[in-house]
Amino acid sequence: MADGLVVMVPRVVPGETVAVRLLQQKRGYAHAELVEVLQPGAMRVEPPCAYYDQCGGCDLQHISYSDQLLIKQQILIEQFDRGMVGDTSWRQKLSDIQPAQEPFNYRQRVRFQIAGRGEIGFFRRRSQEVIPVSKCLIAAPIINKVFAELLENKGACHIIEHSEAVELLHDQREDTVAALFHFTRKPRAMDSVQAAKCVEEITALNSLFIKTKFSGDFGPFQRETPEGGNRPSGVLHYAVHLADGKTVTMLFEVGGFCQVNAGQNEKLVQTLLDWGSPAGETTILDLYCGLGNFSIPAALYGKRVVGMDIQRSAIRSARKNAENNGLSNCLFEQKSALEAAHNLAESGASFDLVILDPPRQGCKEIIPYIEKIASSRVIYISCDPATLARDLALLSSSGFQVEKIQGLDMFPQTHHIETIVSLKKTAAI
Repeated sequence: MADGLVVMVPRVVPGETVAVRLLQQKRGYAHAELVEVLQPGAMRVEPPCAYYDQCGGCDLQHISYSDQLLIKQQILIEQFDRGMVGDTSWRQKLSDIQPAQEPFNYRQRVRFQIAGRGEIGFFRRRSQEVIPVSKCLIAAPIINKVFAELLENKGACHIIEHSEAVELLHDQREDTVAALFHFTRKPRAMDSVQAAKCVEEITALNSLFIKTKFSGDFGPFQRETPEGGNRPSGVLHYAVHLADGKTVTMLFEVGGFCQVNAGQNEKLVQTLLDWGSPAGETTILDLYCGLGNFSIPAALYGKRVVGMDIQRSAIRSARKNAENNGLSNCLFEQKSALEAAHNLAESGASFDLVILDPPRQGCKEIIPYIEKIASSRVIYISCDPATLARDLALLSSSGFQVEKIQGLDMFPQTHHIETIVSLKKTAAI
């Protein structure tokens, strides 16, 4: 604006002229909504999604995919400039963002919201109002197929009426889907009848679960495997194909965490292996190990892997993944990253490679311990450039030097960025 006030407006692109409506003004900046594009920018394209103007999910569909990558690269640069004040050496270490092979139809898990009248879709931008949809363009095709059948299935409609959300999760091994419904009341006998009927009638739906706040979980309601037997209760599968021809098979529990983009996840894992170079006598610590997405591939090459995670179901999955991949050099324990880092530092433990993949808020509280337990290299994976830049500045002050930075477009059509950074220990501070 003419007075220098920064106005944040979704659905616009650099260099265009727009009319906006102010929504909220704060000290130094304001929020506004787009009213009309008066002069389109060169990056603007027609969003392919019919719900884009209302849905609060995607926020970059109005920008060409090649330009989305340029914008995300600029976001990384700006966040690093803010977070690593006085240090510009990282600029020579930053590679271009790795594009996704599929800008659409990539999500292998999707959460749909359900309104009081059984309307199912996504929240409107900056609202808790549900916008009904019939499909999602960034969801895997098999998820859209099952979703469409759920909307027409009598048993599913009964379940939907008593739910506040449903998660659809792709099982890559069978190319089927599991459904996890979040119920608003205690399940009754008829709910079980309708759930079983729903799974029987929707062929690509392998299992259905009902999660409640009142009396635990119900299910699975499931069909037999293609071989005619019972599938493991409540688990889904995916594979990670590595550059040397090896394949890692992974499972995770329904309701647990896995990366949403299988293709980009493979690139991320391979980058970690290339940069971390686990081999022979390498010892590895993964402080936010989850189901072992990074730990298990690294264990194929290194001497010993220790993985820590606060979530019990994640540790169960990690242990099972080690067993299923024939690995005997893994130790997975249920501990918070802070507790684990503190205990390991106190005991004098040391690892050649430390893997950090913290939640969005980063991991500044454990960095004082990292200098003691990381003897050679740290690899940091982040979904938030701002907290990543902050933590890299702290690691730099602790004697670690940034070697390589790579952004990956894990979430096309949205502003989110996944970043992997390799740091080498140079000195004790």
